[in-house]
Formats: sequence, structure tokens, C-alpha cells
Amino acid sequence: MDYYLIGFDRVPILAYAHTFKTSKYQWFLPRRKGFMQITFVEQGDVVKTYQDGSAKYFKAPCYMLNMHDRDVTLSGDGYQSHYTAGFFLDYEIISVSQRKPFAPVCETHHEPGARLHMVLPEYIEINRHNENLKDAFFKLIKSYEVPTPWRDAKCAAIIMKIMAKTSALNMKGGDSNKEPSAARYYKKAVEYIGNHINGRITVDEIAAGVGISPGYLSRLFKQVSQRTIVAYINGMKIDRIRELMETEGYNLREAGEKMGITDENYLSRMFKKYTGLSVREFKALKRYI
Repeated sequence: MDYYLIGFDRVPILAYAHTFKTSKYQWFLPRRKGFMQITFVEQGDVVKTYQDGSAKYFKAPCYMLNMHDRDVTLSGDGYQSHYTAGFFLDYEIISVSQRKPFAPVCETHHEPGARLHMVLPEYIEINRHNENLKDAFFKLIKSYEVPTPWRDAKCAAIIMKIMAKTSALNMKGGDSNKEPSAARYYKKAVEYIGNHINGRITVDEIAAGVGISPGYLSRLFKQVSQRTIVAYINGMKIDRIRELMETEGYNLREAGEKMGITDENYLSRMFKKYTGLSVREFKALKRYI
């Protein structure tokens, strides 16, 4: 999970605020300079997938922040219910950290040109200590729906309150902003696979090493990475086999044995499936590169 240290010297201008409910959720958020989105996910877990194929899994109920600093797709299976607001803010991302920064950043704000700084978490797990965040989102949406002369100012104040609240929760630490459990298990599974890729690996062994059931591991791995855990293992093995053939001069059988695969016919089929080339085609291609 990421934490954003941002600086800004203007109030946010709300572009939209609404409640969204659907039985199948998928939404593309393009990169958009000077724009942010905050969301209270009431029901329905969310997968955030980036252009490079990496993904993060967020378990509902939760608070989510999208910085619009890169293209991202949000998706979820099953019923989805959330409150969301998008707004313009002339901000600067000063730094991004995957470890929680506890030290607050301060400036002397009576000086001309001084900026307000906040450390904003990408995700907060909702519990009894912070469930009033939902009330703030509900109030924001209701305020946006009433076209009064002071609507923009009122909405800006509520947005600032939500941002200040999430920043304060980040500084306090504790379980309220811990990394989503599914993401932690996914990372542990990937680490286990990487450490044991040279041998035969089963889903049961990985699940035991991570500390969860094989069924739950298979489901969360597919949700986070958009592919099965078996496909991930096979793809990694083929990458290593191809590397051994390219750099060490191994033939297919020898490289397969290094990765714990002794059936050469099965290995040939798997090589074609994951590379799109037969072993003969691969060798011929390498001669011309």
C-alpha cells in the first residue's frame, strides 16, 4: 500500500459526488493531472489493476484514495456499493512510500507561498473507530446535490475534513490503515514461490507456508493478479527455463530438470503455451537475433 505526501495551496473544487451501486463493477480511471478521487466502499471488495498488469486488492468496507497519477482500472465481482467524490486540486506529490510515515510535515503557514502538507494513505480499513467517515461522505453528496451559492465552499470544507481525518488516522497508526490482508497473503505467496521455484510446488504447500487454506489462496491470487496461481508458477518456471537456455546453453530437458520438471513432452507443450513458440522455433529465432 502506498502513502502520498502531498502539498497544495488552494482549496479543492468538487467535480462530482454520488452513490454508486451495481451487481458488476468495472471502471477505468485515466491519468489526469490535478485530479483526485476519494471513495468509501461500503460493500464489495475492489481490485485496482495498473497498466503494467500489477494489481492491489482492497477488502470492503474501506476508504480508498485514487491520485489519478497513472491509468488504473477498478473492478469487483458481485454486488458493489460505494460513495465517491472526484475533485480538482492543484497539488504536488512530494514523495510516495510503501512504508507508513509517522512524522508529520509542517510549514509556517503565515508566510507567503507556504503550502499545506498532508500524508494521505491509499487505503484505510473501516472499523468502529473510523466508521464516521461514511457520514462525511454522505454529507458531501447531499451538499453537492443542493445548488446553493455556497455549495462549492461547503463541499470544499467537507473534502478537507475527510482528508484531514484520513491523514490523522495515518499518523496514529494501528490497525485502521494496515495493508489489506489479501494483499499481504498474495505477497507472501509470491515470495514463497520465488524461493521454491526450482522444485515441484503445490498449492497446498504454498498455502501452508502462507498460513491460509488452499481454496482461499487460489481465490485471492486470481482476484489480485487476474490469473490462477498455477498459471503464475508455470509462467515463472518457463521464464527461468528460457533464461537457462539463452544464457547457460542448456537444452530443454536439462533446463526443465533444473526447474523440477522431468516430463519432456509435457514441458514442450507448456513451453509453447507460455511463449507462443515451439522449442525449435525458439532456437531458430535466437540464431537470427
